[in-house]
Amino acid sequence: MYPIVRCDNSPHTVRRYLPEVNRLCARISPNHEEVTFSALMESALKSCLLFCWDQDSSLAGMGMLSAVPSFHPYGIIDYVVVDERHEGKGVGKMIMHALINDARALKLHHIDLTSKPSRERANKLYPKLGFELRETNVYRLKL
Repeated sequence: MYPIVRCDNSPHTVRRYLPEVNRLCARISPNHEEVTFSALMESALKSCLLFCWDQDSSLAGMGMLSAVPSFHPYGIIDYVVVDERHEGKGVGKMIMHALINDARALKLHHIDLTSKPSRERANKLYPKLGFELRETNVYRLKL
C-alpha cells in the first residue's frame, strides 16, 4: 500500500520533498528547469500537491491540481509522474483518483490535463478515468 500525503507549506516539509520532486520531474522532461524551494513552497500553498511514498521513504509518485478561478472554475492536473520502480502498481491511478476527489470537493466544473504522446501508460489511464481526448491546439508564450 502506498500512502498519499498532501504537501503542507512548512519549510521543513518542502525542503525534505524538494530533491525527490526534482528527481521525478526529470522523468517527465529530462531538460526540465529545476524546481526551486520557493516554487515548491508556492505550489504547496496554492495547489493540491499530492505525494505517494513507498516503504523506503522514496517518492513513488506525485501529482498536482491547480484550481483556476473563472466564470466556471476548473482545475488543471499537472506533474503526474510515477517512479519507474513503481510503474504498473496502480500508483498513478491512486494519485489521479485523489486529485479528482479534490477537484470534486472544490466543486470545479471540469479538469484539464495535457500529456505527451510518448507517455503511453498515462495516456491509456486517463480515458479509463473518464477523461476525453480534446481536439485543440495548445499554445505557450514563454515570459
